Amino acid sequence: LDRIESTGIPLRRPNGMNRFGCILDQVGMQSALAGLVAAYIRPLAAMLFPDIVGAEDADEHYAFTVRYEASGDTKLARHCDASVVTLNLCLGRGQWTGGDLQFFESGTTGFYALPRGKESAGAGTLAFRPGLAILHRGQHMHEAMP
Repeated sequence: LDRIESTGIPLRRPNGMNRFGCILDQVGMQSALAGLVAAYIRPLAAMLFPDIVGAEDADEHYAFTVRYEASGDTKLARHCDASVVTLNLCLGRGQWTGGDLQFFESGTTGFYALPRGKESAGAGTLAFRPGLAILHRGQHMHEAMP
C-alpha cells in the first residue's frame, strides 16, 4: 500500500465516510481479489451465514483500504455496510494500536437483519490488532473506534 501511494497516482476515496485509502480494484488487484472471494470468502461466508449466502451469492466484491492516523481519518462512525458479508482485516504494523471494532445490537430491521431472537448476537467490542480479521454480516451495525 505504501508503494501504491508513493507512485503519485491519484486515488479515489474508498467510500463516502473515509477520505484516505485506496480502492484495490483500481490498482491492479481485481483478479487476485476475485480469486480470494471465489476460493475462500464465499465458501466461508456460506458456511457461517447459510441463511443469506447461497452458491450464487456473494459473487462480487468491493475491496478497499482505509488509512487511520492522527492527521487523517481517525475513526468510522456507526454504520451498516452495503454488502451481504464484510471481511475486515487489520493491516497495521508492529505495535500499531487503535481501530477497535464496536458491534451493536442490530435489531430485526435491514435487508440482511439478524434472525429474530438473535438481535444482540455479536454485540461488543473486538480489540483489532495487526493480522486479525473478522468476517461478519454486512448489515451488522458497527463502527471503527479511534
